[in-house]
Amino acid sequence: MIALVLPYLIVKKPLPEKLLTLPAAPRRNRFTEVNASYLKTVCGIVDYVRVFNRGKNRRHKWNAGSILSFYGIMVR
Repeated sequence: MIALVLPYLIVKKPLPEKLLTLPAAPRRNRFTEVNASYLKTVCGIVDYVRVFNRGKNRRHKWNAGSILSFYGIMVR
């Protein structure tokens, strides 16, 4: 879907380009551990989107640090 609308975007074009770099999620169920490298990649994209949309008034407070601490992964 992103590839279809990408040529028509102007202002928000960096966001879907960043999402295209997202690797496929590893398979897991509720009993397996979360893949830390995949989660850190996703957190990097979350922080990028927060910086890109920083002028907006957002109520949610999720960022890379809060996501990693939710999963119990140490933050550098």
